[in-house]
Amino acid sequence: MGYKLSWESKGFLIRYYGTVTSDDIMSAMNEIHTSSQFDNIRFGVSEYSRVDNYDVTPSQIVIHAAYWNGASYSNPRIVLASVTDNQNIINILKAIEGSILRRKLCATLEEAREWVKREAHIDAILE
Repeated sequence: MGYKLSWESKGFLIRYYGTVTSDDIMSAMNEIHTSSQFDNIRFGVSEYSRVDNYDVTPSQIVIHAAYWNGASYSNPRIVLASVTDNQNIINILKAIEGSILRRKLCATLEEAREWVKREAHIDAILE
């Protein structure tokens, strides 16, 4: 598995590491979307700083976006931030700009946390 999912009081943090595949992302999404917590969370942060190889294509990321869009009917309040400075990952994630709920690419985890706090109207996010 190329990720670790941590639940927080109002959302989740996924830290991807090593080689990340489309199957890893689908597994993480399934774990999130089938959780009893999903309908009540307000944010999600995906952090890619420990990724050595992002083995996901633009067409696969479009499928992931469709999966998120479907899940958003159950929880339309959720906002998502992705954290990376890896240009390859940025280029692939840009394939879904405008197609997935409220989402932002951020350079740092701190920037992502501030953005989700503001966008989801959360007074405090526990770390």
